[in-house]
Amino acid sequence: ARPPRRGAMAALMSGREVADTCFDLLVIEMIEYAISSELPHEPAAAKIESLGFRVGRSLATRGAAARPAFPETLDVIKFVCKEFWHDVYRKQVDNLRTNNRGVFVMQDNNIRWLGRVASCGSVPAADDAERHRVAGLYLQLPCGMIRGALASFGLEATVTSEPLALPACQFTITLAQTRPAPPPPPAAAHAQPTQAVAPTAPGHAAGAAAGSPVGSQQPSVSC
Repeated sequence: ARPPRRGAMAALMSGREVADTCFDLLVIEMIEYAISSELPHEPAAAKIESLGFRVGRSLATRGAAARPAFPETLDVIKFVCKEFWHDVYRKQVDNLRTNNRGVFVMQDNNIRWLGRVASCGSVPAADDAERHRVAGLYLQLPCGMIRGALASFGLEATVTSEPLALPACQFTITLAQTRPAPPPPPAAAHAQPTQAVAPTAPGHAAGAAAGSPVGSQQPSVSC
């Protein structure tokens, strides 16, 4: 059975179409293997996230090939929430929030892989801690896919996940740095120097007060 699974993943990364059922079964079997293996949780999660990174980078590169370059970082995030997410889950994310300082929170109320966690044979029905651990393994794949998609546009980020009321979850994207802005025009002779002001995304307020946590005053962003 292993060659067909590798073939399905190779087809996904090369741009060929793969049936949703095949992809879902591949993910389920991959997580089951991680659970049943002797690998500790952290190395298993890192392997799954690394695989997701490669898949996400390939999918985003293919999906944006015919598009003009995105002028703003927010446009890249919206692409991930809409077209990219639809390619993977056949739906857009349900909510996107930002603090306008490089932190974005994506919420999806129905990750179809998480719908199977409660009924998974590896998770006892009453064991909430184990269910949370298995859900965390499932979410490592989309975490890596988001990070890979952003990397295809030159954005380095840290992506973490948090299971909510299953099958809902949220992903927190923390950008390491924004893409460089175009250089300012040369100053006129004898002009007084001006203080640089950090740009804000179009259509957004200046954001929460400096130093405020991501959970406070996060405006929702329309996808």
